Amino acid sequence: MSYATRTRGAWSVDTPVSGYSVSARDCKLAIFAVGEKLVVEWLNPLFSILGKVTYVGLARCGQSYKIANQITIGAKLVGLSEGLVFAKRAGLDLKEFVRGWCLQSVRGWI
Repeated sequence: MSYATRTRGAWSVDTPVSGYSVSARDCKLAIFAVGEKLVVEWLNPLFSILGKVTYVGLARCGQSYKIANQITIGAKLVGLSEGLVFAKRAGLDLKEFVRGWCLQSVRGWI
């Protein structure tokens, strides 16, 4: 599509998003912008109304970026599940473990 729009004197930007309905309502979507960087920067004021935009590259990499993001999130959930199982078997207070994990995860990407 990028090539087709350029041959007609127009621009295209692919913007897959990640987030829940609450993220959309609160304008906190993760927006993965794909296309010519200058066009994405020009559109950034519009994107920033909806959430946080990340420029991920030229045409055809947006969906791959989103899939990689979802794989990473899935792996994080598997790790949390394993941590919960371990915590329970070790006799830890699961409520406190989850509270502590949430506080820690806010500070970092893991």
